[in-house]
Amino acid sequence: MAVFAGGAPGASSLEDAQRWSLDPWRLPELWLGPYLANPSVERAVPEEVVKPLLHTGGFSTLWSDSLFIGVPVLVLALAALRFIPFRRWAPFGAAWTALLALALGAALPFYALLYDVLPLWRPFRYPEKLVVHLSLGLAVLAGLGWKAVVAAPERTRWTARAAGIIAGCLAAVALVERVGGAWSHAFVLGRWPRVPVETLDTLSHAFSTAGFVAAGIALGCALVLPGLADSRIRMGALMALQLGASFTANEPLYVLGSNELLDSPPTFVLTVREHAAQTGSTVPRVSSRIQRYRLPRFEGFEFQDSVALMSRAALMPNTPALWGIGTAEAYLPAASPRVLHLQDTAPGLFTELLPVFGVRFSAYTPETYEALKQKPGPVVARDTVFDLLLVEHTDARPRLSVARPRCVPDAEAALVLLRDASFRASAQAAVECGDVLLPDARTAPLNGLVRVEQDAPEHLVMQVETPEDAVFLVNDAWQAGWSATVDGVPAKLLPANVAVRAVPTPRGQHRVEMRYRVPGLLPGVLLCAATWLALAMAEGWRRHRHAREARSAVLQPPPDQVA
Repeated sequence: MAVFAGGAPGASSLEDAQRWSLDPWRLPELWLGPYLANPSVERAVPEEVVKPLLHTGGFSTLWSDSLFIGVPVLVLALAALRFIPFRRWAPFGAAWTALLALALGAALPFYALLYDVLPLWRPFRYPEKLVVHLSLGLAVLAGLGWKAVVAAPERTRWTARAAGIIAGCLAAVALVERVGGAWSHAFVLGRWPRVPVETLDTLSHAFSTAGFVAAGIALGCALVLPGLADSRIRMGALMALQLGASFTANEPLYVLGSNELLDSPPTFVLTVREHAAQTGSTVPRVSSRIQRYRLPRFEGFEFQDSVALMSRAALMPNTPALWGIGTAEAYLPAASPRVLHLQDTAPGLFTELLPVFGVRFSAYTPETYEALKQKPGPVVARDTVFDLLLVEHTDARPRLSVARPRCVPDAEAALVLLRDASFRASAQAAVECGDVLLPDARTAPLNGLVRVEQDAPEHLVMQVETPEDAVFLVNDAWQAGWSATVDGVPAKLLPANVAVRAVPTPRGQHRVEMRYRVPGLLPGVLLCAATWLALAMAEGWRRHRHAREARSAVLQPPPDQVA
């Protein structure tokens, strides 16, 4: 609740929320496995297949490259539906069906309906994330089916016949595709009329092969199931079928990177670190202005390793943190709403404001950099392997500084000032003062001093010296949860330059301290404790009631004795 109120979690619109919806055409993967994936090169579903065939909301990759759960699990789940009383599994089935409807996202109206009527659902995005819960539900249902089958040996015959019928159906589907291309014509050509012949043949062969393999596994289930309740060997064989199918289908899609991906800093990081060492910057900040790039391939590296190497080299969001470097990108769901709003509504201006926010370096492709009418700064490093440029913003403001406040009523007014290049070049900061009285700003330089005592992610301690009343400006994103003190006295924390924060600081030398506490932490802990207490009390009452009923049954004489 606190993150929802004070941050910008999740999707900014229904369209954004429904990206990475589960495409209905992928549901056969539950039986067949990831037949669209290339297990030897990309070890995922290739981008050239995702874009024309699957509805992902504009993404060129999948959130889950495999939906595979396995024929044995599905056969046992079917047995559970057959032998467990309807009233017992109906609520479970309804919940699972609702999850499936939500996972399908844009393919059905249910996700949009929940998005509209339940505001607390809006932070969630990417319906394909729900696939793991669908898999868990099927696994639980299969466990109940196993229990039901071994409890009554006669049930194994029905389950074996069902597995045999499933084997026949899967084999028929695979044969029809191998001979006549029914699936590839209905799905692939229906969505991708100009598909290359070689790609069409590859996809068709992969689908039919997966169908034949699944049919063979189903036939194995049909042979193993009779006598399952009385034979540990048959139980082991059924488990081996499931584990073998899961390993064969999914193992190629799991890629483990080498230690060098995390241990060896890329070229641009070395340049940034060298500059930080020379200037004494504690957290140098970078930005990646790269949207599209050419991905080189390296002998001895997996395709996904090449993607990871490119992400590191391009200073993509999250990767700079590996080397103790800050980033200007708002990437994670709890990002500052002010930063996100500025990025979304005025991306060009946000790029111009990078130096104002303390961003010293930006990464570009040569084509993007050359296309800029006004160059943001000189090129200070080149990555010849990945064909990238590192540009230095020589006019970048320090992360911690003293500035003259220019009071504005709101963020929109601050944005008007920041559009003025002369204002950006001055020692002023556009501060949303509110009811705080601050001196009128002047354009003259301000020779303030800032000395760092402690600089931790959630605790900042500074010695600030200013020749006149000013503000201590911290070029970190504005977030709820921060508090400030000046010489131990609580001070008002004010938004500055739209997206960062400032602390009013009077003339002289002062100790400014800033702390971060997660919003809603205490209410969350209390709510969690109350929930556990309520559950414990409910369980205690249930056990007490059952014990009392048992004692009553023991003490009550049989009906014939009463008579």
